[in-house]
Amino acid sequence: MIQKSDKSRTTSAPLVIASCDNVTSVRSAGVEVTVRLQGAVLSDAATMSSIGSTSRVYIALENMRGTFDATVLRVQIRARSPNGGGTAGEVYLGSIALFGLRKASVSHPGGTNAGLTSYLDFTSQANQLFGQALPPDAQFQVSIHPHHELPDGIEISIERIRIYLAPMDSSRQS
Repeated sequence: MIQKSDKSRTTSAPLVIASCDNVTSVRSAGVEVTVRLQGAVLSDAATMSSIGSTSRVYIALENMRGTFDATVLRVQIRARSPNGGGTAGEVYLGSIALFGLRKASVSHPGGTNAGLTSYLDFTSQANQLFGQALPPDAQFQVSIHPHHELPDGIEISIERIRIYLAPMDSSRQS
């Protein structure tokens, strides 16, 4: 008989480290969005050195809505200081397929439509992007472009873009 471990695991909620809470529209040409740091968590050298060993970094495109399912969005990011100077080159984070977007965008009883939320883990690219500790007023420039041109009049809206720092599950750490 196999017994399951009774270890109690405490997992902390992910911490929002940067966000853009303005609705963003992606059209055929794509869009670039400024995402601002919240607080000074990435200006702490200890936090920066723990990325990849005890914590993960991911970006969320939240509550995406639209009427065109057959698209894939490419997401890239670069860090920059608020005076416009770049601190790192642009880093490709990944692609997001929007299958089910139309259905997720339909209003439900009560007038709610949550849309789709997609996450891209970029822990392995974080050191390239962040380099060292960032100043508390640093910003990220997020580029979102369709892989193929969208039909005329089609747009995809994104309610929020957030970057999260999440502790790794202690049972998965070695």
